[in-house]
Amino acid sequence: MFKSFANRIKQSDELNLVNRVMTMGILYESDENFEDEEWDDAESHIEMLFDQLDDDRLLLYNLNQDSFLRAFFKDDFDFVFLNSKKPDEEHPYYDGDDDDDFDLGQRFYLTYSLGNHLIDFDALSLLHPAAVRESFTNGLVSHNVDFVSSNDEIGGFMTGSNFGVYQAIETNNVDSMGESRSRLTGFTYNSYFLYNVLPEVKFIDLFAGASIGYSLMNLTVSESSPNTNQPITTGFIGGEKASVFKNPAITGRIMAGLNLNLGNITLGGDVGISQDFSKTNWRLAGELLNQGPQTSFNGLIGHVRLGFNFGV
Repeated sequence: MFKSFANRIKQSDELNLVNRVMTMGILYESDENFEDEEWDDAESHIEMLFDQLDDDRLLLYNLNQDSFLRAFFKDDFDFVFLNSKKPDEEHPYYDGDDDDDFDLGQRFYLTYSLGNHLIDFDALSLLHPAAVRESFTNGLVSHNVDFVSSNDEIGGFMTGSNFGVYQAIETNNVDSMGESRSRLTGFTYNSYFLYNVLPEVKFIDLFAGASIGYSLMNLTVSESSPNTNQPITTGFIGGEKASVFKNPAITGRIMAGLNLNLGNITLGGDVGISQDFSKTNWRLAGELLNQGPQTSFNGLIGHVRLGFNFGV
């Protein structure tokens, strides 16, 4: 269609466009661009032309044959296309509004994700009474906020960040020696770089990538004893002792996942492997503990997510 049109322009004796520039505008029948205040003078005239044009047609209109529109468009166009074809998902109308919130071809994702990190807590759980060791068998559950952006200008590459808070693991054991309680909490932050292997398919993101981040576990251990007459050197003051242990780490992840973009709603998930690049010893008051359990952030990790995407 366009090759034929170009040949007709090139070979037209009437137009005589050799060594000249021809400019053309496009007016869409269902567009509202010519219905604002700047177009008041021409709106009714343009609507009259569309009334005379059959549906699903494309007409090249020579402004030299219309003194009114030639005066209106004198600084802009020699011709205009009148387009009565209806837009659809495959052939949308071009939207060049400079006030758009996002650039064409750019998409942003803001999602909540529920994660599970299968960390080996065996060494840590063995320090607890047998009755509460099962608390550590499910790894770390995290509640996360994810922000991701993509841009067609850089192909299928996506960048993003993730901030998560670990759901607390709590134990409580009471016996003849007293009461012992522990509470494991923490957070994680990750910056990741992903590649979407289907960048042209807007409703599916099939991606793989890697991330680097920082994670921290806090373990608060509280013990109470019915014997309040113990010497102060045992750590008991008024029958209570509390200690806070920390396990910080620089971590990396490799992952693969899938998102479904149902309009502005995004749902999906990912699975991956986490690698701990730091010492796995716990710390007390900032000092590395050479004795005691070692806990690594190595392990399988997965997320399911739900949220929103913006842009196209």
